[in-house]
Amino acid sequence: MASKNSLFIATSLYSLFLFLLIKKNWEEIDFVLYDRIPKPIIESMKKQGLSVFYIKTGLGVFSGIYARLVQFLISNFEFIRYLFNRKFRKYISVYGNDELSISVLYWNKGIVLIEDGIFNYKSEHFFIKRQKSLMNKISIWSLFTFYLNVKYIPYGYSNQVKKIFLTGEAALPEALIDKVEVINIRNLWKAKSENEKCDIMRLFSIDRSIVECLHNYTSILLTQPIAQDEDGTIPELEKIEIYKKILINIDEERLIIKTHYAEKTNYRKYFGKALIIDQPIPFQLFDLLDYHPTKVITISSTAALKFSRSNSELIFTGTEIDHRIVKMYGVININNLTGSYTI
Repeated sequence: MASKNSLFIATSLYSLFLFLLIKKNWEEIDFVLYDRIPKPIIESMKKQGLSVFYIKTGLGVFSGIYARLVQFLISNFEFIRYLFNRKFRKYISVYGNDELSISVLYWNKGIVLIEDGIFNYKSEHFFIKRQKSLMNKISIWSLFTFYLNVKYIPYGYSNQVKKIFLTGEAALPEALIDKVEVINIRNLWKAKSENEKCDIMRLFSIDRSIVECLHNYTSILLTQPIAQDEDGTIPELEKIEIYKKILINIDEERLIIKTHYAEKTNYRKYFGKALIIDQPIPFQLFDLLDYHPTKVITISSTAALKFSRSNSELIFTGTEIDHRIVKMYGVININNLTGSYTI
């Protein structure tokens, strides 16, 4: 069995994108990716010959801890396959997210963290409080934690974590400053060879036709998966009305709607004149391809924050545009990035 030098563990498309910019020699890496990352990305990586293990997070609808565990094992062949193969792996480094179920196996080794979203800028107190809440729910993560009988504070607050790669899009937590290496996405992209850039674009299904037409559109809307948590999703038509309210003064014929990869809504049905891009493409790639819109519009997607320092007008309405969005994500606005939203 081929030896792998490194392991990457992630649940975020954004984190995967940053890691691919940071690292070379992808063929020497095992990728353990959770099902929040769209399946087409997984298939694209496998077509490029990369070693990918796909983990599902759902435990089914069965009651009882043993029934739920059996359901997990049945539906996660890739997870089981990775655990079997793991004994053949002698990783030099482990990268990614240290809060996931499989990350527990590498806590003692020390995981090099890759930015996953706004959680990477939260305080230690936030995670202590959140951890107590998680432990009250049945999850593979909590089972591992209970078994190991440890108190591990994720997102860099453990002594085992020595290094964290962040973009610096928000204020760095003071307790983590000595561990953080701030990265510049554009500089990382420039450092890639043309073949590496093509590999990244092909992995995210970016074809030349998309690139060529971008400059015909002056505004871009970044959507998000809007829901009410336990109360169910906001009705689709009401969600569309929220977006139409935001876009009331925007020329639809010059508008790109870049959907969040976790969304199911068919925006072509409601915005027939706009260009809808619903492929799972990290928004940061648009900037690297020199697309500079006049206006960038979002409710609270942190992917749009970089445009607050560019010549684009940033329209960041914040979650307070609707009380149901606040209920799920907390209060998130351009000046006060609180709440629990991740990219």
